[in-house]
Amino acid sequence: MKSRRSTLVLLLVLFSCQTAAAQVVYGQSDRSFDRVRLAGVWWVGTLDGSINPGDVGLPPSIEIGDLGVSDTESGWMWEADFGLARRHRIRVSGSSRSNDGMTTVTGRIPIGGIEVPVQVPISSTLGIQEFEVNYNVLVLANPTVDAGFLVGVGYFDATAMASTPVGNFDETFATPYPSLGGNALFNPMGRFRAYVELTGFPKVTVDDFTGWKMSVIARVEMFITKNVGAYIGYRTYEIDLNEKNTQDFNLKWNGLIVGGAVRF
Repeated sequence: MKSRRSTLVLLLVLFSCQTAAAQVVYGQSDRSFDRVRLAGVWWVGTLDGSINPGDVGLPPSIEIGDLGVSDTESGWMWEADFGLARRHRIRVSGSSRSNDGMTTVTGRIPIGGIEVPVQVPISSTLGIQEFEVNYNVLVLANPTVDAGFLVGVGYFDATAMASTPVGNFDETFATPYPSLGGNALFNPMGRFRAYVELTGFPKVTVDDFTGWKMSVIARVEMFITKNVGAYIGYRTYEIDLNEKNTQDFNLKWNGLIVGGAVRF
C-alpha cells in the first residue's frame, strides 16, 4: 500500500513539473529585450513657417522675399531598431514630407517707361527628406521602462521649387548634422507600450551654416500579437536653417502619426 502511494505521489509530482515547464515555454520568451524593431508610419499634420530662397535668378523686378507656408501636409516615416545588448541599441530612421502651395508676390513690369505694380502668382513645392543613425545607451533597462540617451548623425535634403509666369527656380539645401537627445519606452516587453523621444541639436554655426532642429515624438504602441502591433501618436518637428546670402528655411510640422510595427 505504501509502495503504491509513493508511486502515485511520484507520478503526480513528475506530471506537475512537466505541466509547469510546458506552461513556461508556451507563455514566455527567453529574451529580456527586443532584438529587432521595425516600423512604418504615416504622418499627417499642419505645416507653418517661411522660406527665403535667396538669389534664385528671377527677374529683378520680382522680389520673392519670404514665402509664407501654411498648409496641411502628409508624408511617411520609418524606423529600424537593433539591440546590441540589454543596454545598447542602434536606431536608424528616415522620413520624407512634401507640400504643394500657391501664393502671390508683388512685382513691377515696365509699360511705356513706367513701372506698374502687378501681382505675380507663385506655385511652390517644398520637400524634405531626412536620414538619421543614433546610438541608444540605456540608463534604465528593466521590465517597467527602458530610458536613455541618443547620440548620432543625420542628413537632410530640403528642396524648394517655385514656378511663376516670368521664370522658375529650384533650390536645394542639404547638409549633415549632429543628433542628440533621449528616449523612454514604458512596459518594453508588454503588449501595450508608450514611447517618447526628443532629438535635435541646439543652434550651431559652422562656416556659412547656421541652424537648429528639434523633434518630439509621443505615441502608444498596441501589439495585437506578441510580434505584430500598431502605432498611434503625435509628432512635432521644427527646423530653422540658413546659409549666408542664400537659402533660409524656418518650418514647423505638427500632426498625427499612425502605422504598424514588428518586433523580434
